[in-house]
Amino acid sequence: MLDLVGNKAIFFMSKYLLFFKNSISEAIVYRSHFFMLLVSQIISVFVFVFLWKAIYAEGNQIGGYSLNDLIVYYILSALLSFVIQGIDVAWRVGDEIRLGNITNFILRPVSHFWSTFWIIAGKAFLNLIVVGIIIIPVFFFYPEFFSGDINAIRLAGFIFSIIGALVIFMEFFYLIGLATFWMGDAKGFNFFVRMIMFFLAGNMIPLDLLPKTLSNINNFLPFKFMAWFPIAIWSGKIKIEAEIFFPVLLWILILGIFIKYIYKKGLEKYEGFGA
Repeated sequence: MLDLVGNKAIFFMSKYLLFFKNSISEAIVYRSHFFMLLVSQIISVFVFVFLWKAIYAEGNQIGGYSLNDLIVYYILSALLSFVIQGIDVAWRVGDEIRLGNITNFILRPVSHFWSTFWIIAGKAFLNLIVVGIIIIPVFFFYPEFFSGDINAIRLAGFIFSIIGALVIFMEFFYLIGLATFWMGDAKGFNFFVRMIMFFLAGNMIPLDLLPKTLSNINNFLPFKFMAWFPIAIWSGKIKIEAEIFFPVLLWILILGIFIKYIYKKGLEKYEGFGA
C-alpha cells in the first residue's frame, strides 16, 4: 500500500516538475522581459526612497516608521513584486482559455491548475535566485537592511510567509484568469484588480499608515498576505507565533475551494460551445 502511494507521489511530482523546468527555460529565453521587469523594480525603489526622503525632511518619524524603516520596507516590497507579483498568472490562464489551449488539459490526465502552479513556481524560483544575487551587494552598500532582530525563527517565518504569499497570489489571480470563461477576455479586469492589489497588499504604502476604516476592511481580504505580511515579519513588527499563519492557510484553503468550483462551472460553459 505504501509503495503504491509512494509511486503515485513520484509520478505526480515528475509529471509536474517538467512544467517547473520548462518555465525556467522559457524565462531564460525571454530574458529581455525578465531584466526589464527587474530594472523597473529597482527604479521604483529609488523613486519611493527619494519621495520619502523629501517627506522626512519635515520630520523624523511617520506612523512608527523611521526613514530607514521605510527604505528597508520599499526594498523588500520591490523584491517581492519582482519574485511574485511580476508573474501575470491571470494573463496566462486567460490566454489559454481564450485561445482554446485549455482543451489540451481537458483531454489529457494533467491538471491545469497544478501545471500552472508549477510554471509559476519555476518563474518565481528563478526570480528568487536573481534576488539572492542582488542582496549580496545590498549587504555591503546598505547593511541596515539586515539590522534588527533577524534570527533563525524570524527567518523561517519570513520564508514561510513568502511561500504563502506566492500561493495566495497564484490562486487569486488564477481565479481572475478563469473569468475569461464568461468575459471572453479578462485582461482589462485583470489590470484593474492588480492595481487594487498593489495598493491593498502594501506595495505602495505600508498598511499601518492607511486610514483605520480601510485597514479594517482590508483585514477581511487576502491582499495583505501578498506583500505587507512578509515585510512586517522581516521588520519585526509582527511577533512570530504559530497563530499568525492561520489566516494564510485559511485563505489558501478558501481560494482553493473557489478555484475548484469556478473551474468546473467554467468548463461546463466552455464545453457548451463545442470546444
